[in-house]
Amino acid sequence: VALTAGQVGVLSSKQVAALGTSAIAAIETADLVALKTFGIAVLNSDQLGALTTDQVGVLSTSQIAALSTASLSAGLRTSQVVALGSSQFNALSTVQFGALSTDGIAAIETADLAALKTGLIAALKTAQLAALTTDQIGNLSTAQVAALTTTALAAGLSTDQAVALTSSQTSVLLTAQVAALSSDVIAALGTEDVAALKTASIAALKTSQIQALTTDQIVGLQNSQVAVLSTAQVRAMSTNQLVAIETADLIALRTAVINTLTSDQLGSLTTDQFHALTSSQVCAISSSAGMTTDQVQALSSPLGTPIVLDLNGNGISTLSIAAGVQFDLLADGHKGAVGWVGGGDGLLVLDRNGDGVINDGSELFGSGTTLANGQKATTGYQAMDELDTNGDGAIDSKDQAFSSLQVWVDGNADGVSQADELKSLADLGITKLNLDAKQDVSFNNGNIVGITSTYETSDGSTHQAADVWFQMTAQASTLTASVSGLSQALSAYSASATVSSTAKLEVPGNVSSNAAALASAIGQYSNEHLGVSNSTATSEETLRLKALHSGTAGQGILAAR
Repeated sequence: VALTAGQVGVLSSKQVAALGTSAIAAIETADLVALKTFGIAVLNSDQLGALTTDQVGVLSTSQIAALSTASLSAGLRTSQVVALGSSQFNALSTVQFGALSTDGIAAIETADLAALKTGLIAALKTAQLAALTTDQIGNLSTAQVAALTTTALAAGLSTDQAVALTSSQTSVLLTAQVAALSSDVIAALGTEDVAALKTASIAALKTSQIQALTTDQIVGLQNSQVAVLSTAQVRAMSTNQLVAIETADLIALRTAVINTLTSDQLGSLTTDQFHALTSSQVCAISSSAGMTTDQVQALSSPLGTPIVLDLNGNGISTLSIAAGVQFDLLADGHKGAVGWVGGGDGLLVLDRNGDGVINDGSELFGSGTTLANGQKATTGYQAMDELDTNGDGAIDSKDQAFSSLQVWVDGNADGVSQADELKSLADLGITKLNLDAKQDVSFNNGNIVGITSTYETSDGSTHQAADVWFQMTAQASTLTASVSGLSQALSAYSASATVSSTAKLEVPGNVSSNAAALASAIGQYSNEHLGVSNSTATSEETLRLKALHSGTAGQGILAAR
């Protein structure tokens, strides 16, 4: 205490180093500020620790900058840290700041911490970041949050600290910073915090981080965030997570993502979600992914059905409504854009008026067919059932109309039948059309393969046939409930019985309910074959069928003369 400011100011570094802790503590604050920086630099940890909080509080920024890392690391007490001001903290170098103990870091007042330069924040080590209190974390500026290193975030940020983050803070996190967060930290973020993440950060989330998202967090995702989800990210989601995506956001999923949904994921979608799907998304649904009849009923697009035969042995294929085919599928006088039969397949047709062309859906077998009771058929199999005059569950040479049936192979996919596109069953070697249909719902370019059966050829092979529901434009008010009609039709079929002429279906007279009727019918089909072979055509038979197409694309529809 006896030393004056002038005397303190002329002390050499050796003299300062020789001062005892009691002598250091006795220097008055007014005199301490006169101590040269080289004198401050030689203070050891004990001497620094001996300074009172008042003494620490008056140290100049140049004196603070002169403190050694060794003395700071071992000598600075938490009470002294509290006494430091923001300007003093900012005088520290990144090396000095990195030398502070975890207790010292935790003791920094929130106001002082918030004033730290971003360079100092970037110098935080993993242990130092982990030592920050939730109050300190919550008071970091956005610039400071953006300055945190990925190394510190990856191993230092705790779940409690994650909870303390605000949405304004998470909104500035860089892609690399978000990618560095542990799955536990991701799950601990608030819903608003996740919703504030940049789309680039969402797109960069690892699949393990995606799987860590809570359903509440997924509900809170923004439309723009859902839009950037990758196929790998969505495939990594659980069914509960996928169901949590709001309908308004689901439509933002890219078609490539929709295309890769697994059967379990597709089956988990709610009817509200299914109803919200856009036409492009519906078209993108994989044909290998199944769906429920309730989901079929929820589709917003009108649908119309004919019977399609697989002529080339590679399964039923269809064209999207975007292919531009125009046809009056419901035979109501309104021609419009429809999904259509794909290359290598044909439509079962019956030229009912004998004019040599297939005019509209009334000459196909499906929702455009008028039954004997004057009502429209709900499925193609119901329409075919009326031709099974002997009630044996098949249409063959023993049935009167068999020889009049044809297959329309629409080679140029223009929806207009030409004479050379109409093949007789004999031309194609078809000997029997089985009516033992089963539910086998799948998507194909936006169209629905709802009910499947088989047909037989003269070489003893069996091939696939199906009641396919083509997507349509809403051409008339009668179509507004077509999807509802599909659902009813799918569930109208018995799960254990084949279609037979002795068990005719009751069908609604209004075509507007045809789609719901189809869904009901499919729902009651057995998922097992009823004694019909599933074998495909031999390669020889396939070549023979292709040869009959006369070099066309080979698209066809079953018709009758």
